[in-house]
Amino acid sequence: MDTSESIRLTLKMGTGLQQAKVSKSKGSRYNKGTVGRMIDNIYYSGLNSRPNWCRSNRFLDLSDHMPIAAQYNLDSFEVPEKKNKINAKKILLAENKFTTNNRFEVLRASNLALDELCSSLVDPVWAQSAQLGAVTAPGESFKTILSKKTLKKIKKRRKKFKKTADRKAHCEKTQKKLGKNLLSNSSKEYWQYIKSCTGNTFHSVSNGPVYGSDKILITEKTKKLSIWNKHFNDLARDTTGNSRNAAKWRELLSGDEDYFPECDDSTQWSEITKALNDTPNNKAPGVDGVLSDIWKMVMTEKSPTSDLAKLINIIIKKIYDSGEIPSCMITSIIVPVPKKGDMKDPDNYRGISLVPTIIKLLAKIVATKLIAKEQVSFRNFEECVAQATTLYEIARRRKIKNLQTWICFVDYSKAYDRVLHMALIHKLRSIGIGGKLLNVIKGMYYDPKIAVRIGDYISERSEYHCGVRQGCPASPILFDLYINDIFSDVLGVDVPGLPNHIPGLLFADDAVVLADSAENLQTSLDTISAWLDA
Repeated sequence: MDTSESIRLTLKMGTGLQQAKVSKSKGSRYNKGTVGRMIDNIYYSGLNSRPNWCRSNRFLDLSDHMPIAAQYNLDSFEVPEKKNKINAKKILLAENKFTTNNRFEVLRASNLALDELCSSLVDPVWAQSAQLGAVTAPGESFKTILSKKTLKKIKKRRKKFKKTADRKAHCEKTQKKLGKNLLSNSSKEYWQYIKSCTGNTFHSVSNGPVYGSDKILITEKTKKLSIWNKHFNDLARDTTGNSRNAAKWRELLSGDEDYFPECDDSTQWSEITKALNDTPNNKAPGVDGVLSDIWKMVMTEKSPTSDLAKLINIIIKKIYDSGEIPSCMITSIIVPVPKKGDMKDPDNYRGISLVPTIIKLLAKIVATKLIAKEQVSFRNFEECVAQATTLYEIARRRKIKNLQTWICFVDYSKAYDRVLHMALIHKLRSIGIGGKLLNVIKGMYYDPKIAVRIGDYISERSEYHCGVRQGCPASPILFDLYINDIFSDVLGVDVPGLPNHIPGLLFADDAVVLADSAENLQTSLDTISAWLDA
């Protein structure tokens, strides 16, 4: 079978295999002393297994067929060592035994410094999990080489053998199961079902080919990791020199106001349990691999009675009161999640931060202590629909009075990544946030690090000098407060029945600018541009 026929056959079979091109040879078989057709071929599956070159050897005469040789990069076949995982469900079966383990009691009673105490917390969690048989090794996964078309036909054929009488009951059962998963914060089971239906995961998409410099497509894993690492490093870099410049923002923003006395209140156990109760189950852990489900085992305790609860209470209080984030918990893992557009372009991904779960718990407590009056995007029961209704009502009232309303919709590109750290701190101070609450936020952004994960590979750590972390519970409200004054010098419009001008509306990083004329709208946009460039 020659080259063209074999290609047609593999396409018809739907195996997804690709044929390696044999260079510098028209055929692979001698026919009466002359080179005949190319009937010997090498096939490969996936770009990572593509050979560097493929050639026929004319100097061996053991047969009338010429041997076909190919060269591969051995590192492309290397499989990274997969890390063990903690099975939260198994731990829950022995919850009391886990939370009262004497290792936590020893740590609680110790006089270790905060940094050493936090770093010493991880090992007992893993050791006790292993003792309870709750540490599982990742299983082997085998990728099929069948095409989607072939798999679809196989699935269709199998469906014909199934009975249809129980199909309606099966759908109702599935709907109830999905609803139960959502209500119980079991997002893992919910998304596993969604992924099983779609056949796609964010993990596999971001691990595919990616554009490098000059739009060159890169498939080699170490180069891909380097490209992703550079992409997120560029976003986190302080290109203006203003993000870490405390002196500049101290001059621009007043910081002498008295702050709310509640900012000096220490954390309460009720705040910790509320934050734990609001934490979804089965969420990806941070760099230490410790799931939030471990800490959630103590959320039903009205006061910290178990050794684990007492230890968590001590650590959270120490971090909050001192404002110092332990060095073992300053690193977040960035995972690219696709948004829209070409999935080979890193700009079409959003970087989600996997924060260590203790810091995530602390950030939830911080978020509940912060208050913003003008923003509505990330708070419960105050959704985009309300802002849309408000916009409609403004335009309707002005139209009744024969007043023009000029509207401009603004979407800030990479808005989360453009938040300047020192500007954020001084803006918080200028609106009355201070004391321990401000200090712990300073600690969260004092010397943060990031590392990028693509597939099972993690890059080297790097500095995180600009932006708020997407995936951190405190980031939405911090972003709200950061852009809360964006309309401070905007003219806006009069709304019949309201005493004040309405300059615009905000929903996360989307803004609606309002004006009564085209000229005033342009003036308002210039004002906002100046605010962004400050």
